[in-house]
Amino acid sequence: MLLIDISESMQIEDFRPNRLEAAKNVARDFIKGRFQDRIGIVVFRDAYSLSPLTLDYDLLLDYVDEINFNMIASRGTAMAVHWQ
Repeated sequence: MLLIDISESMQIEDFRPNRLEAAKNVARDFIKGRFQDRIGIVVFRDAYSLSPLTLDYDLLLDYVDEINFNMIASRGTAMAVHWQ
């Protein structure tokens, strides 16, 4: 699974044009280098499954292109484990 952070901190421009676009470029390169590996995508501020595991790399590349900061309403990184 590819996990991509879409919190506000990914807007920082220490990578060009920002951290999110740099991460998306790395994800694209990773996907293009796979053969017969199932890959899924989760974007998070809070975890949101964008794609289940699939061999449809063209679909995954389309999904990576569509990742943006407005996909999840709340902002900031809030990763937590919830125990019951």
